[in-house]
Amino acid sequence: LAQKEGVQLIGLTGTHDGIIGAMAGVGLRASGNDGRFVSLPQADIRSITGSHKLGDAKRNIGFEKAVTIQGHEVDDSAFVCFDGGWLRPVLKNGDITIVLNKTEKNGKSIYELASKDFIKSISN
Repeated sequence: LAQKEGVQLIGLTGTHDGIIGAMAGVGLRASGNDGRFVSLPQADIRSITGSHKLGDAKRNIGFEKAVTIQGHEVDDSAFVCFDGGWLRPVLKNGDITIVLNKTEKNGKSIYELASKDFIKSISN
């Protein structure tokens, strides 16, 4: 595939088997539906805490969409609690997306970050 598409792959260590995974990674990323972000240019995603209105968080942190673990888009007026774990954005349909669990606290609906294991399960 690399040769057909004119992509130069160069093995740098050992048996050079890593070029297979590198090519696969490029294809998955180009599909717009695979991968996790470990940083975003607008904010240190590992240090975000507290509850924030989703629309404000999008603008301040730099992600584009929020969905529930069931895949439903979350409205920008919802509140999201960023306590209890790191923000782990994923690439879904070409958008930097955060995945949330909907819960009830003090009689109000609030969203919390999906678990690390769940994010790993959906983002390879």
